Parts: sequence; structure tokens; C-alpha cells
Amino acid sequence: MKYTLFLSCIRGFEEYCKQELQDLGIEEPVSVDGGIQFNGDLSDIYKINCSSRHGMYLYSEIAEFSFDEKKLYNNIYNISWDKYLNNIHSFAIKVNSTDRRLNSQYTALVIKDGIADYFTKNYGRRPNVDKRNPDIPIYAYIHNNHIKLYIDTSGAPLYKRGYRTNDIHEAPLNEVLAANIISSMTLDNQMLYDPMCGSGTLLIEAAMKSLNVPAQICRDNFAFMNWFNYDPELYDKTKRELKDSILNKDILFCGSDTDETSLKMISGSVSNLNLEKNFTVRRRNFYEFIPKSNSTIVFNPPYDIRIAVNKDLDQFYEKIGNKLKENCSDSTVFIFTIDTSSLEYIDIPCIKSIKFKNGNLNCLLNKYTI
Repeated sequence: MKYTLFLSCIRGFEEYCKQELQDLGIEEPVSVDGGIQFNGDLSDIYKINCSSRHGMYLYSEIAEFSFDEKKLYNNIYNISWDKYLNNIHSFAIKVNSTDRRLNSQYTALVIKDGIADYFTKNYGRRPNVDKRNPDIPIYAYIHNNHIKLYIDTSGAPLYKRGYRTNDIHEAPLNEVLAANIISSMTLDNQMLYDPMCGSGTLLIEAAMKSLNVPAQICRDNFAFMNWFNYDPELYDKTKRELKDSILNKDILFCGSDTDETSLKMISGSVSNLNLEKNFTVRRRNFYEFIPKSNSTIVFNPPYDIRIAVNKDLDQFYEKIGNKLKENCSDSTVFIFTIDTSSLEYIDIPCIKSIKFKNGNLNCLLNKYTI
């Protein structure tokens, strides 16, 4: 059976998403704003959820019709919901509308009532709503007086890789954002440094991509596992094939930071991924960092909006620039940080700059050669 699928992603990085789908064997994926449309079967649903680095959620479309608030309840009620869930399942509704005048909470309530009443009338009992961890998450997208209804196959967003330890970092980088950063870089060397590694997201995502490690290899909880036609044997086969494609390369990822808790976190994540032989992690101040010549370096320095480390960003970036010029000769450096005029104080010509959004913050990935 073929499903009409939509893999959502961070806007502006649809092409990375499209390319990874093509690499997974998906035929004729179509880029649209905020994601990729395509057709696939159950094995594709399992494979994409287990391996997508750039996707946020994988949705399966179940209905599409003109949006009319007065007719919404009836249109929802008339869908054969017992194809997708029963009154033992829990469910939740998430509504996303491009029309800011629309009350999304009220719209979600109408959709919920239509589903609940469908089961009450046909089976005498309605399924429960569970907003935190529903068995069957339902997503409604409303645009230009048109609504599409989806079953969310992922459940928790795909940036929740499953490799993290239980420790909480003060300002973690979203894993999908980190994957987009890494895909915007060229990794030609056999060694990658991050001298401000924090909990290690950039290095870990770089390692997983370089070694073809499935992004969700440590995760075993997806919403599709609650479907009527969930096939555990097919899921196990799909995951086994993905694991068999992991590459054995002598690439080294070197992380350093001054914070012991962060270093403990990255070590735990690396251990969970069985990548210890590809990582070195040590406690070290950035200003003591001296890489091998002809190295590739990436780091995400703290900034005063995220962490109150330095109120004087001009001086902070000037010190970074001075140490890069002093200690990192013949190297390629990528710096991901907030878009600020203070970057000029690095005083190294920027040869390429890519714009990113990190939550509400405008950020840049700048490339320098030293």
C-alpha cells in the first residue's frame, strides 16, 4: 500500500531533506515550503523515521477538503476514523494555520469533537485525548481556505534522536539544526575539531553523517508502532539493514570544553552510539586549543542572549579571532553564532556566510580560512 507522505523540515533547508530522501530510494520527492511531499510504503515510513537527519516529523495524509468553519465538524465526522484508531487508542490534535485570524485552539476542539462523536455513535465509546503522549497524533494544516489532515507517524519530533543521556545542558543545539549546519560544510579531512563543544551536538551529528549512522539508531519509540498494521518484523528488518550500512572509517572527532558536565554528556552520547573509537573528548580552555595544521574546525561560541558569558561581544570575538590566527594556521574554520556586527572583530576575511534561524534568533554560519 502506498501512502501520501510529507516530511516537514526547517524552512530554507528543504533541499537537504529532499536529497536524503532520494538517497534512501524515494522516487520523485517534491519540495514545498517547509517540507517534502512524496509517496511511500510502510518500509519507507519505518526507514525515514529511523534515519532522517533533516526531517522534523513524517506525516501521512488521510483527508483533504475546502476549509469552512461551519462545515468543519461534519467533514471531520464523515471521515472513517476507525481505519486509523479505535476507542482504546488515545489521540491529540495539532493545528497549524497560515491564517492568523483563525483560532487554532478552537479549530482543534472542533476536530476533536468530530472524532470523538464518530466513535461514540458507532461504538458507544470514544477514545481519550492525551496531549502529552498520544497513541495517534493527528495534524491539521490549513492554508488558503484548504485543510489537509495527517496522521503523525513519528510521535516525538525527529530531533529527539535518543542518544542523549539524562543530563540537561543549559543551552543545547537542536539536532536537526546541527545536521543542517554540518550539511552546509565540506568535510574533506579525516579530523574535525570543536573547541567549544558543549554537549557535542555538532560533532555527533557530523560523525553520524560521515559514518552513515542512522539518525534515530538509539530510538525505539515511534507513533507508527500504534497503527493497526504495524509490522514489527518489517521494522526490525528495516532497522537491521540501516545498521548494516554504517561505515567503518578512521575519522576522528575531537571535542573540548571547560565544563565537566558537558564533557560527561558528550561522552555518554558517544558511548550510546558506540562511536568511542572515533572520538576524543578533553577538558580544555578555547584559548589553549592548538589543532594540527590543515584542520577543519567548527564551533558555536556562547553569546549573551543565550548565556550571560560575555557582555562585551566585541572583545569576545576579537579574542577568538586573535587565538585563531595565533594557533590555527592553515585551517578552515566554521563559526555558527548570532548575526551580530561584533563578528567583524574576528578580523579574518569571511569567505562564505549562510543564514540560519535558531528559534527566534537570526544566526550565521561563517566560513574562514586561516
